[in-house]
Amino acid sequence: MHEGVSQVSKKSIFKDLIILFILLLTLYLSISIGAKIALGVDKPFMIVVSRSMEPTIHVNDIIIVKRVDPHTLKVGDIIVYRDRYDPSIYIVHRIVKILRENPPIFITKGDNNRYVDTPPVEADQVVGKVIFIIPYIGIIPRIFSPPVNYIVIAIVASLLIILIAKDISENSSNLSL
Repeated sequence: MHEGVSQVSKKSIFKDLIILFILLLTLYLSISIGAKIALGVDKPFMIVVSRSMEPTIHVNDIIIVKRVDPHTLKVGDIIVYRDRYDPSIYIVHRIVKILRENPPIFITKGDNNRYVDTPPVEADQVVGKVIFIIPYIGIIPRIFSPPVNYIVIAIVASLLIILIAKDISENSSNLSL
């Protein structure tokens, strides 16, 4: 009789683990793909790596960026734009002046910088506007960069699976008594 309960428990644990995996995968895809669609940018979440926007934005803050029509931007907005000479570099600075309205050309400056950025930022460089700042949480992915982050994720997932399996096992033992 005990073997039958054990066999049922193993099937139940396996089924629960599959459901957990599907739920976690769905959550990840919903957040990553959903945010890209909802916010209209390829990188809706970015980790700040420079002190140029302190005290407003700090190193390791995560910023949430939304695509906007550059014509709607105004002085005081914090934008993310691509460097004119190296488009793989993203810069997060504040608009301090609008040089031209159509097409828009902006003068930007980091809050912590002494001088404005050169050259001016053109509309085609603008990725989006910063709409939210999550303080300091960006340290986690920066500390655990590949391959360490994959190992940490695997360990955490394994611990969760073990804890769930143990809980299920204890619950099924209590039911059999």
